[in-house]
Amino acid sequence: MSLFGFVLVMVSIVLGLGLTHLLRGVAMVVRHRRSISVDWIPLVWATTVFLFVASNWWALWDLRDVHWTFPAFFFVMTEPAVLYLAITLLLPVSASEQHSGSFEDVRVPFISLMVVFQAMATWDGWLIGTEAFWDPLRWAQIGMIGILVLSATSHRRSVQRLTAIAALLVAVTGTFVLRFFPGAFGPVGR
Repeated sequence: MSLFGFVLVMVSIVLGLGLTHLLRGVAMVVRHRRSISVDWIPLVWATTVFLFVASNWWALWDLRDVHWTFPAFFFVMTEPAVLYLAITLLLPVSASEQHSGSFEDVRVPFISLMVVFQAMATWDGWLIGTEAFWDPLRWAQIGMIGILVLSATSHRRSVQRLTAIAALLVAVTGTFVLRFFPGAFGPVGR
């Protein structure tokens, strides 16, 4: 097994756990939709986070030629760990939780973790040496950070609706347009 494969296994496990938790939460919401109040905003965020999980794993191919050290591994491992923590806050774990109330209770911690994840994902390739400081995806990534900060700092329901939809649109654009092929932005010099 190559060192890249070794690193990829651990990162994939954490991403897989996050995806499992996310899908389980969505299934629970669907299963108990008649007995719980379902707010569509966290479901939009769940779709966005699903794209984040998929694109984070897809982007790992950019790291295939990295000379791995423990600090690089730890940094790359921390990204999906932060994303996993955000996922655990997003959807209720049981039907007894009120969905709309529970999201508002955890909105700021959830969005704050998403800001940390997005900041790490924005600059990971540059810090590890696989991307230039600026590439075509940066506008979308920095725009996403702005959307997330707005969502974390505003208590207005209209802003929450707008930021959830805007984040999904940016995630769709970043995933399906800018990062369509694996290795789209790395390594530097290609």
